[in-house]
Amino acid sequence: MAPYIQLMRLDRPSGYWYFWYPHVYGTLWAAISRRSSLDELLSVNLILLWGVLIVRGATCTWNDTVDVDFDRKVSRCRTRPLARGAISVTQANLFTAAQTLASLTTLVALPRLCTVYAAPAVLGWFCYPLAKRITYYPQVVLGFPMA
Repeated sequence: MAPYIQLMRLDRPSGYWYFWYPHVYGTLWAAISRRSSLDELLSVNLILLWGVLIVRGATCTWNDTVDVDFDRKVSRCRTRPLARGAISVTQANLFTAAQTLASLTTLVALPRLCTVYAAPAVLGWFCYPLAKRITYYPQVVLGFPMA
């Protein structure tokens, strides 16, 4: 279980907070403008937190899968589960697929329009590790889906 937790970067939660805070900020503004109840605000934010946990985990897993050969050569990345051989590429791909399917539960719980915004975001997250091979600014590719 520990290698999968590391693969999702759950052992380093700061990235999750960076990913979730814009959602919280947006829902606070929406709640103010719609005069939503505290229960509704908390409910939506828990759904979004679940989505952030699953989607960021899938993105980190996919990134490590694509970069496994590079990670083995970089001291900062050498101890990641795939790079050190704790998990196989096949296991990581299955785990990415499972996380991606689990992320659909978030979309089911949110308004249908959210699907329109989610599809291009997933494409951007999918392209991020590949962008590192063609640009010095892959974070821009990662940032567009976040915007």
